[in-house]
Amino acid sequence: MRKLALIGLFLLALVFASCEDEGSAEIIVNCTDRGSSANVWVEVYSSKGIQVQQVSTQRGIGYVKNLAQGTYTLKFKGHDDKYYSAIKVVKIEDGDSKPVKVELTDPPDEGASTE
Repeated sequence: MRKLALIGLFLLALVFASCEDEGSAEIIVNCTDRGSSANVWVEVYSSKGIQVQQVSTQRGIGYVKNLAQGTYTLKFKGHDDKYYSAIKVVKIEDGDSKPVKVELTDPPDEGASTE
């Protein structure tokens, strides 16, 4: 009986931990390469440097949804697996729907990790 209670408690903790990083904010990314819409992969990293999402843009537009409040770093990768020089740092609050325009050939935002 005691083992069953511990297993139940462990499972409940796992469910709670997996929900903790989800939120109601989104980032709407508009990517261009030398002024033209660009279809790329957008990699989203938490302030701890952990990749939390990856989305693809269509016609240069991508939606990063269900983000918790915090600061995120966006990195951009072509479908040939080469990274662009642009790196964006975005701070969001719960419920935000924040548009971010990105010229992929721009230098990284100040304070962005280029690792």
